[in-house]
Amino acid sequence: MAHGYYDFTTWAGRSTGGVGTVNYSFIIPVGPGATVGVALPGAAAGFEYIWQYVCISCLDNTAIHEVVLNRAVDAWVFFYSNFITALESNFPGQGIGTGTNAQLIITNNAAVALNFIGTVAFTTKTV
Repeated sequence: MAHGYYDFTTWAGRSTGGVGTVNYSFIIPVGPGATVGVALPGAAAGFEYIWQYVCISCLDNTAIHEVVLNRAVDAWVFFYSNFITALESNFPGQGIGTGTNAQLIITNNAAVALNFIGTVAFTTKTV
């Protein structure tokens, strides 16, 4: 690890300079072969949200599903992954400032409707 930099691979290192971490939990029904996007909470004035964690699951092992996190304003993707029944992923994080929302997009590639259950987490940081 380089000296003088926080270890952003741990929650303790991620919260350095931040004021806390927040989990946003969800249950999202998605029809067969459909894609659903959900706007996530936007940062309050004077804050930045650093999105860093995704955990998602469904009761299906017949298809490979997709999960995406992006900036809603311009669809810039900062997290993308495929999964079958479950996914847990920590990543270095993407800061989203005041006035801009992140978006969670789930694609159900199964032949039946499914409920996708999970959480995304972010660190709040004052700017």
